[in-house]
Amino acid sequence: MKDLTKGKPSTLILSFALPVFLGNLLQLTYSLADTRIVGSFLKEDALAAVGDTSPLSGLIIGFLMGLANGFAIVTAQKFGAGNREEVRKSFALSLVMGSVISLILTVLGLLFLHPILRFLNVPDHLTGTARQYIFIIIAGMLATFLYDTCAASLRALGDPGGVCNFKYRRRSVFYSGSKSRSSGSGRCHGTFTDAGISYMLVLHDPQV
Repeated sequence: MKDLTKGKPSTLILSFALPVFLGNLLQLTYSLADTRIVGSFLKEDALAAVGDTSPLSGLIIGFLMGLANGFAIVTAQKFGAGNREEVRKSFALSLVMGSVISLILTVLGLLFLHPILRFLNVPDHLTGTARQYIFIIIAGMLATFLYDTCAASLRALGDPGGVCNFKYRRRSVFYSGSKSRSSGSGRCHGTFTDAGISYMLVLHDPQV
C-alpha cells in the first residue's frame, strides 16, 4: 500500500499515472493481437461475427469496468482515512454486490440472447458463430468483473504497478495459448480463462 497524500505531488502523480498508462497500452496490444489472431487463424465469418457483436461486448466490458471502479472509490476513501478494517469490508462488499449484479445480468443476457442478436442486425449466416462468441462473453461476465474489481482495488490502494504487472502476466498467458484456439468460441474461452487466472494472481497480492 502506498500513501499518496505524503510526498511531492508531481512525483506521486507520475509514479501513479505511468504504470496505469503502460497497463492501458498492454490492454490495447491485447485487443489488437486478439483481432489479428482471429483474422489470421480463423475464417472470415468468425472475424465478421466478432465485429458484429463488438458493440455489445464493448458495452459489457465497459459496464463491468465502471462498476468495479465505482466500488473502488469507496475502498480508496476508507484507505485514505486510514481505516484498514473498513478497507477490507468495502472490498469484500464490492465483490459480493458486483458478483450478484454480474450473475443477474448473465442470466438475463443468456435468456434474451437471440433477441439481442436480432436487435444488432447480425446477418443470418453469421448468427451461429456470433451466438457462440457472445454467449461466452456474457457467461464470462463474473470472471471479468472479479479481475476488474481486484485491479481497481489495487489502484485504490495506490499500487498501479501491481495492476500493470498482472496485465503483463495476463498477456503472457494469452499469447502462450493463442495459436491453439481454432474457433471464435475457443478464442473467447481463452480470454476468460486469462481473466480467471489474472483474478487468482491478484488475490495472491498481499495488499488485497
